[in-house]
Amino acid sequence: MALSPRDSVSIAYLACAYALAGQKAKAQAILSESSERANREFVSPMRFAWIYASLGDVDGALKWLEKSYEEREAMLWWLNVVPLFDPLRSDPRFSELLRKMGLPE
Repeated sequence: MALSPRDSVSIAYLACAYALAGQKAKAQAILSESSERANREFVSPMRFAWIYASLGDVDGALKWLEKSYEEREAMLWWLNVVPLFDPLRSDPRFSELLRKMGLPE
């Protein structure tokens, strides 16, 4: 992070790493930072979906994935293959999102 411009992608990846390493308080702090940043500039909804999924918050992740769909987020095309979203796959809302996008389940 010392070498990055603290862009939204870098800090989202850092939050995911913290969450998956069990350092949820640090991930939550970055989530708060990202929310504040989104008040000043565009932060892709997908970044929030990554963080919520990493934290194990299925409802939060699905909420942000739906927002990503509504905003036609380009990164959604790989939604059905990213391991980060594996915990969401059994949720009917995830299946419905894939169906709406025309992706295989």
